Amino acid sequence: MSRDRFKEFEAARKISELIKMTPPQEQEKLEESKSVMAVFYQKVNEIEEIIRILYKNITEISSIQNQNLGFNYMSNENNIKKRVEALRENADKKLFKVVDLLKEMESYNNTTIVDVGDNAIRRGRHAALAKKFSEAIIHYRAIEREFQMKYRLGIKDEDLRVIIDKDDGSGEYIKLYISQSNNKNSNANFQDIVEKNLDIKKLEESIKGLSLLFQEMELLVYNQQKFLDNIENAVEKTKIYTVKSSKYLDKASEYSRRRNRILFGITGLFFILLLVAGITIFIFLQH
Repeated sequence: MSRDRFKEFEAARKISELIKMTPPQEQEKLEESKSVMAVFYQKVNEIEEIIRILYKNITEISSIQNQNLGFNYMSNENNIKKRVEALRENADKKLFKVVDLLKEMESYNNTTIVDVGDNAIRRGRHAALAKKFSEAIIHYRAIEREFQMKYRLGIKDEDLRVIIDKDDGSGEYIKLYISQSNNKNSNANFQDIVEKNLDIKKLEESIKGLSLLFQEMELLVYNQQKFLDNIENAVEKTKIYTVKSSKYLDKASEYSRRRNRILFGITGLFFILLLVAGITIFIFLQH
């Protein structure tokens, strides 16, 4: 968002609470709203913590895959590969966990009732979390693309690189190419090349999945932003209406005071006239 709307909404809500009366029923609703917001902030903290851990996992994946580029799979007994796969699996779990929590938060926001200000804060924070998560997805996808390219460039044989691009992940095309090749070095490193190829294919699938997930989050952010804009417009109109209402009330109070002064003057004059009339009648009767 271009500016900090949360503070604006909070300020608007505080103003509305100051100028309105709070009867017992409204006070009860206010307490209920506070309880709902407490649960909401627990959900916010949970999502933020998972996103923090996700960034940590992505950094570890990047670091270990840098090591992976310099090793032969057979000599390293796949230790690095296993670590990368474990980290990637953990990162994927975190990704889907955040998606589920964001959807759960959206459902919670739609099924619980709070005042306009709190509702705006909830929608705004939800959109901000979805955007932050989208940024994590972009970061992860960029790293996966980087290593996909590095793995490809690590295979020096350009013809073999073309074969790898066409391979379906089974390694059959690579095996056929190497069996027809006179390159002894390629034959010696066949297993390493096959494993690298599998990594490239896995990275391709990971990138596709992350792209789809990113599109889903972008749609969520867009929808939340539209909803937030509608709330902001409603809040602005409410603030304008509140200011106008206050002015009208001030004018009404002034008119009421003027009317009371006039009525008091008329009433006083009436009693004075009655007193004068009474005195006149009394004097007349005495004569």
